[in-house]
Amino acid sequence: MKNRIIVKPAAGLANRLRVIESGLSLARSLDQPLRVVWVTDSEMVANYEDLFEPADLFEVCQRDEYRYVRSSFSLRGWKKAASRLINRFYGIDLAFSDLDITPLIESNQIDLAESCRNKNVYFLTCKRFYLFSYNYSWLRPLPEIQQRVDDFRRRIGNHRCVGLHIRRTDSVKSIELSPDSLFEEAIELELERDPATVFFLATDDSTTQERIVEKYATTRIMVQRKLFGRDSVEATQDALVDLLSLASCQKLYRSYWSAFSDTAAILSGAETVICRIEHDGHGSQPVN
Repeated sequence: MKNRIIVKPAAGLANRLRVIESGLSLARSLDQPLRVVWVTDSEMVANYEDLFEPADLFEVCQRDEYRYVRSSFSLRGWKKAASRLINRFYGIDLAFSDLDITPLIESNQIDLAESCRNKNVYFLTCKRFYLFSYNYSWLRPLPEIQQRVDDFRRRIGNHRCVGLHIRRTDSVKSIELSPDSLFEEAIELELERDPATVFFLATDDSTTQERIVEKYATTRIMVQRKLFGRDSVEATQDALVDLLSLASCQKLYRSYWSAFSDTAAILSGAETVICRIEHDGHGSQPVN
């Protein structure tokens, strides 16, 4: 088997995209091909082909061909020896799991590129593990998804549009440290600066959406038609539309501890502000 980088992205949409971006960037630095193992589960019910057109820069496999591959680093004793034999059966020279990213890669305990050079290397993670080279320029949404984003851009027209991403349903840190009140303060601030500003709201919580739209009116707060949740292909497609719509905004206010917010910020390249409570005696405030 030709030496290549293999990634199996885990968790939700934005997590998976940053794993692919990491793997693609690493593969580029090594001049090796990338294989993406996109397996559906409870956190991602949509196949790659349900969201994107075929990729030009990497191969996508939707079978869990490396199911029994295990970390080359985190196991000990007989488990480490057994994993080495199993990995060798799959043709894997080196394997990284989620548990390896922070202590080894983020802490610079290894030179990742040199460790992976001329090897078959496997990553099973939801984390970013390599410096981005493409910044998601490889994304090719399905035509019907791209059409909805293009329609949104036409709705914006010449208005200054500020994006708001409010993560709620599955993140305790986002709920505690990025309350709705900070986003409302951001709306008021932007309206003071420019009364003609419009806002695009992307949130995973229908109650939050209803309350903010009702408070500021549909002429001020734009939202995409969508299903909430992660339990259907259509809801996942709607989430992708939200993500790409956020990337069309001229400024972003985003939740703390959210891969979705991070991805939107990279896609947009716009000024971004993380809405986060600071315990510094000065009260709650957005933090750049």
